[in-house]
Amino acid sequence: VIMGEVVATEPAPEYDVPSTDYWVEVERPLKGFIPASTVLVRVAGGVRDDGLAMRVIGAPAFRVGEKVVLFLEGHESGAYRIVDLALGAFHQVTVGGRSYALRDLLSSTELLLPNDPQASGRALSRLPRQFDRFVDWLAERANGSIATPDYFVDENRLVSVASGWQTTKSPTAAPPLGCGPKGGNHVRWTQIDRHEPVLFTAHESGQAGVPGGGFAEVQAAAAVWNALSDTAINLAYGGTTNRTSGGTGVDGFNTFIFEDPGNSIAGSFRGSGTVAVATVFFDCDVIHTFPVGIAHDLVEFDIVTQDGSGGFFFSLAGQPGVPFSEVAAHELGHALGLAHSSEGNALMAPFVHNDGRGARLEPDDRAGARYLYGAPTIAGTPSAPSGLAVTAVDTGSLNLTWTDNATNEDSFDIELRSVSGQFQHGLTVGANITSATVGGLPEASAWIFRVRSRNSIGSSSFSQEALGTTFGTIGTCVQDATTVCLANDRFRVNIRFLTAQGADGVGTGSELTGNTAVFWFFQPTNIELVVKVLDGCSFNSAYWVFAGGLTNVLVEMTVLDTRTGRAKTYVNPQLTEFDPIQDTVAFFTCP
Repeated sequence: VIMGEVVATEPAPEYDVPSTDYWVEVERPLKGFIPASTVLVRVAGGVRDDGLAMRVIGAPAFRVGEKVVLFLEGHESGAYRIVDLALGAFHQVTVGGRSYALRDLLSSTELLLPNDPQASGRALSRLPRQFDRFVDWLAERANGSIATPDYFVDENRLVSVASGWQTTKSPTAAPPLGCGPKGGNHVRWTQIDRHEPVLFTAHESGQAGVPGGGFAEVQAAAAVWNALSDTAINLAYGGTTNRTSGGTGVDGFNTFIFEDPGNSIAGSFRGSGTVAVATVFFDCDVIHTFPVGIAHDLVEFDIVTQDGSGGFFFSLAGQPGVPFSEVAAHELGHALGLAHSSEGNALMAPFVHNDGRGARLEPDDRAGARYLYGAPTIAGTPSAPSGLAVTAVDTGSLNLTWTDNATNEDSFDIELRSVSGQFQHGLTVGANITSATVGGLPEASAWIFRVRSRNSIGSSSFSQEALGTTFGTIGTCVQDATTVCLANDRFRVNIRFLTAQGADGVGTGSELTGNTAVFWFFQPTNIELVVKVLDGCSFNSAYWVFAGGLTNVLVEMTVLDTRTGRAKTYVNPQLTEFDPIQDTVAFFTCP
């Protein structure tokens, strides 16, 4: 640990990992042996001579002439690295004649535990520190003192300190993602414009501390970005890999790497520190235009979790996969080119909420993604269709109708997916057509659709998504372990589920009354769902469906009227609290 002044900066020598070197004159060594009066501190991120640039989200930046306190770790290159990136770097900031030590956490992501007995201590650690007293305390602590920290700024000074930090810090202290001395342009994937998937894999070892290795959470994280129906985002999970080069250089693959096997993150997670880091590579020599600006081409991303972070996820009582899915979705946002959001509720905010929400986008996240990847507004591109509706035709076909908002389309693309699957191309129909039938589907099966228009210039964004269920076979409802018959045995109820860890199965049901049933997924003593079908014909000429869940896994509940063959499917998204179902217009099939 040292206190010193940044006296020079330059690009690091040519390595696979573009980095920036800072020469720091040591004014006061605080802990450990320092072999020279000036040390070389290397921070991952920079631009190579060939234009390849790398940005590590969470890596600090410094300006020449500023005073710093740095927590350092030696490296085989001979340079020092900063432990835990921005968490291990304090900048001296002078406000109102007083000096403070602040970390630039706008480039970091903080993970908070609910009801954590140490939460007050963590909140205290985020306060500004009196610079000189903080330096003295570090030296005393290194010499064996266990004195209580007495360097934090009192709350009455917080507003003025924060304001002063924003106005006095270097404009490059938290640069945007692009190139240039002040960050410059956006970065984004041009292949998304061509409706090509951005393929990524995950290391076969999986994330320690997360049941199932976290592979399901990684896929759920990608799915929330893919579900933005008015963008062409397609993050495609390509399975597992045995490559461990991610995070240590450009290898041509987009990869999730767990527990930092390549030591790309200085330090280790020991109850606090860095949990995960996203690294993006882009080409500073290539600039393209998109509807709202210019950007550099993204060429690769790697997401690395810190070694020891598995112990953190394992320590989370209840459901360790939920905060991990939020971390994975946040880092994938960086992989798409998004920086941190100033909206506290956003997924891309500079902290992880860990409040049970999991991988979930908020309005600001969606706005950012649409800004980078929204439908082109270039003259000549067709408008997106709207009003998509899906109705059953028979036991194997669904009919789609939509509103054509374009006057210059050549065709419409129709995509479909199962409730738990990824979108795939279904069929293409010609211009000015506003309906189509998709056949060859299983009976009583649910499918989600979306439609877009296109011409020789490009494609529109997709319509909203719409769900439909094919007819089932008319006949007698036969009750068994996974089928319950309700409302005088007329309505058949079946449940499928998929956990965030990838375990799928069917719900086991039992009848409570003639109209009500319960289902369990994992153990008979652990009820997951209650469902009720009521005869409301005398009220509104319809049968009603009510349901309540004690779960947050993906649930697909299909109710079939065995007298008419009509079926309806209800879906609870993955890692989402079950939203009660109160459908009083479920089946207009009276009597």
